[in-house]
Formats: sequence, structure tokens, C-alpha cells
Amino acid sequence: MNFMKKIFRKSICKYLKLISILFFLNSCALLHVFDEEKIIETPKQSADFLKAEALVLNHEYEKSIPFLDSALKKNDTDYDTALLLSVRTYDQLGQPEKAILAANELLLRKIDSVTELKTRALLLKNRAKVENDISDNIEKKIISNLAQNTQNEGLYVLESLKWSLDFSCDQFCLAEILFLKEIQIQYLYVIEKDSVSSDRAADYLKTRYEFFESFVTKEHLDINFRKKIAVTILDSMHKLSSLQLSTPNQGSIRAAGLMVSLMPLQKKLESWLYQ
Repeated sequence: MNFMKKIFRKSICKYLKLISILFFLNSCALLHVFDEEKIIETPKQSADFLKAEALVLNHEYEKSIPFLDSALKKNDTDYDTALLLSVRTYDQLGQPEKAILAANELLLRKIDSVTELKTRALLLKNRAKVENDISDNIEKKIISNLAQNTQNEGLYVLESLKWSLDFSCDQFCLAEILFLKEIQIQYLYVIEKDSVSSDRAADYLKTRYEFFESFVTKEHLDINFRKKIAVTILDSMHKLSSLQLSTPNQGSIRAAGLMVSLMPLQKKLESWLYQ
């Protein structure tokens, strides 16, 4: 009887070991399937795209063009981002027509709201370079709707508009100031509506005015060109002042603080212009 029990126990042990081995092998097979599915779901980014992205973020725009062109020809999952980087690149290289073409193509695709706001701001900026008058451009209304969406925080708006306010003040200097004149309402909106991001918006807007003002006293530039810069800056400041909320509240007080901080700059420009 004991002999039969021993045989039965050995048989049970062998059977359990066999089940354990089969379970282990099946688990490995399942993990392998999951790994393959993960690889399929997250395609590897192309080397050309990664190189282009690194160059653009490092402000090496001219060098990025061949890599951007190559990445766009692949038409892979990086296509939308490569298009956005192209808009950024052509904007910074002073090639507005190409920037507009890339922006319009990107806006025809299914993109998220952050990408759309970035693209439309850059599009409006480059429209200013080729059309000069953008005061009634349809992009202004679309940008306002995107920026003033109740679900969007001030920081979201500031980060989305950041690229478009990267100015050069070169052959398109006056057009850049005209763009600032039209886009600054979005910064004023953040200042008045979002107390958390208010200071950041005000500081950034002030630095943009200071940037353009610095070119007024650069004597190597033509005096008439510098006068045009001064006049255009003052016109933009006057419009900013007219856009403030008239109803006294915390938002209007913050906006008034921005205008007070810009007053010395305004007086300096007026003094230089009319001396």
C-alpha cells in the first residue's frame, strides 16, 4: 500500500511540474506578443527628424532644412511635427511665403489645440510680413477663440504664442511690430484673466517692446528707418492702452500696472522722435 502511495505522489509531482513549465512558457509567449504590440504602437522616430528637431531647437535653422525636407518626404508619424518645425524655421529665416505654405498645410491636418494655436500665430506673423495690414485678418478671430477658451490656462496661451514673438527686427522689423500690435491682446487677456500667469505675460510683453526700442538708437541704421520703428512702436503702445478693461477690478489693475511700467519707454521714444 505504501508503495502505491509513493508512486501516486511521484505522478502528482511530475504532473504539477509539467503544468508549471507550460504556464511559464505561455507567460513568456504572451509577454513577447505584448512587446511586439508595443513596438507596433510606438514607431521609432526617424534619424532625419530627430536631427532636424535638435537643430531647430538649437536655433540652427539653415542647417535643419535638408533634414526637415527628408523627414517630410518620409510622410511618417513625425510629419505634423516636422511641418510645425518647418513653419518655425522659415519664419526665423525670413522666408514668409514658405512659412505660410507649411502653416496652411498643417492646418488642413488633424492637430491638437496647442499645435493649432502655435501654427496660427506664426501664420498671422508671416501674413504681416507679406500683407502688412493684418488688422482684419481672419486668423486674429480664430486665435482669440483658441486662446480665450475657458479650458485653456494662461500658461498654455503664453507657451503657444512664444515662438511667434521671437523677433529679429531685420528686413521685416516694421511688420513684426505690426504683428505685436495685433497679437498683444492675447497677452493682455492673460494679464486680466489669469492672476497666476499675469506677471509672466506682462514681463514678456514688456521685453518685446524693449527689444524693438533698442534698434531706435542704433546709429548704423538709416535714420528714417529708425523713426519709422519709433512711430510704429508708439502706435502699438497706444493701441495696447485702448484695449484695457474699463471696469475697475483686479484684472484691470494688473493691466494698468503694465502700462505704468511701459511709460518710461514711451516717454523715451517720444523724446527721441520729437527732439
